[in-house]
Amino acid sequence: MDRLHTLLRADSTGPPARRVVATALLTLVRELGASSAVVIAIDDLQWLDPPSTDALEVVLRRPGGENVRLIFSLRADAPEP
Repeated sequence: MDRLHTLLRADSTGPPARRVVATALLTLVRELGASSAVVIAIDDLQWLDPPSTDALEVVLRRPGGENVRLIFSLRADAPEP
């Protein structure tokens, strides 16, 4: 998959690969974090879908020195993920 598909500038036959989305999010967070603080806020973490979880895991596992923080909420009565 090339950059045009990732940026939705070309027709695609299906959704982008999870790795492509995760890499795009990581690149965005790194670029934003290079010049200012970045806060990613997630409400009701237990309802986060698997592709979003995968993308966030990539960002959290590969910090590049940016000032990035994650804030999330989780219901006390939430079922186990």
